[in-house]
Amino acid sequence: MNQARRNEYESSRQSTFFLLTLCALQMISGVCWAFVLSLLIYVYRSGLADVGNPLFRSLLKVEKALLWIDMGLALLFFIGIVLWIFRSSRNAFALSVHKPPFFTPGLATLLCVIPVLNLFAQLPVMSQIWNHSVVDTRREGSFRPSPTILIWFVSWVVGTIATVVILFQTMFAGPVVFNVGRLTTVIIGLVTLVFAALMYIRLHRHQEAKRRFLIEPPTPCPACGEEIRGEVDECPVCGAVIH
Repeated sequence: MNQARRNEYESSRQSTFFLLTLCALQMISGVCWAFVLSLLIYVYRSGLADVGNPLFRSLLKVEKALLWIDMGLALLFFIGIVLWIFRSSRNAFALSVHKPPFFTPGLATLLCVIPVLNLFAQLPVMSQIWNHSVVDTRREGSFRPSPTILIWFVSWVVGTIATVVILFQTMFAGPVVFNVGRLTTVIIGLVTLVFAALMYIRLHRHQEAKRRFLIEPPTPCPACGEEIRGEVDECPVCGAVIH
């Protein structure tokens, strides 16, 4: 209860909207980048990659501008994800009924943003936040990932590893192969963004639904008087059967 008081519930609507806006902008940028890279591949294959070719020069300028835009969006996305994870984790504490989450908001946020470490930590951290945010209070304390979390995490890990491998293998393989590799990584990034956006939306909706659910009056345990919310078969404190 003390943890819940220190982590008062505050809707993540603003931080979720900010992240979704950035996802949309990154998708638009990614689609434009994929189109430009496709044209560059065509130009290279057609033997038109000459500095005297105005089309080639224009494509290089546009591609460079999109790269800077993508870097700027990536920085904003990093800031947004830090704020969103911290807010969602605090809400997970505030929404907990039977037991608090294992990871504190600060630790959860830190584990999710440290490179390499986040490859291993994000799944249990996000699973914990999710399980403490759903109406089914029996999932509190569990690290078992929901399908939404698992699909997002697998797509993110596989996409990250695939991007590094593809760029490393095509970096010195010539302009055509290199740009084909970059085009592939852009498409991978777009797919990952879709699953990430779905996860942000669904987690926010679950937290809002549980918040409304907790406003309803609890049922006291007939044996120990513990306030019980949700459909449970026995009291989580004394083990008494709940009818």
